[in-house]
Amino acid sequence: LLKSGVLEGEIINEVYEAITDMIVSICIYINENKRSHNMDLLGEIYRHLNENYTNSTICIAEISQNVGVTPNYLSQFFKEQTEESIMVYINKMRINKAKEILKYSQDNLETIAKKVGYTNDAILIRAFKKLEGITPGQYRQACRRITEWTKSDFGTDYIIYRQLYLKDDVKIRHDSYK
Repeated sequence: LLKSGVLEGEIINEVYEAITDMIVSICIYINENKRSHNMDLLGEIYRHLNENYTNSTICIAEISQNVGVTPNYLSQFFKEQTEESIMVYINKMRINKAKEILKYSQDNLETIAKKVGYTNDAILIRAFKKLEGITPGQYRQACRRITEWTKSDFGTDYIIYRQLYLKDDVKIRHDSYK
């Protein structure tokens, strides 16, 4: 009888270990699929934003419908994954594109605003100043000063080098080149 009880205890322990191992395996599988799903969804959101950020009517409802989730889930998911809201991300995309246009074109602010998804230049100026700390006009002037300075002091090779390696995320302050 005692031998039978010991065997039953061993069998129970073996079953318990087998079930525990199975549960751990299931949890690992679920987490891997969740990460994969999250990356797929985030990639789909980024793709949609990259293709549509210049649309001035872009909104969370439209984005969520396009990627197949609810607006609330989309907002929460994006914020959890990126630590910023979708609208902040869209504004950053627009401002980065505006900076590129300001550096390399003579387009006026109204035209640039429309190209990057703002309905008018006042909204562009407000968003630009909020994110960059200076107005688009001040940014353009600073870029011109850098180009003029590098042309006169270093020649064309340095300008090409500077344009390739100068990071856009470095804020150029208007008064720093006076």
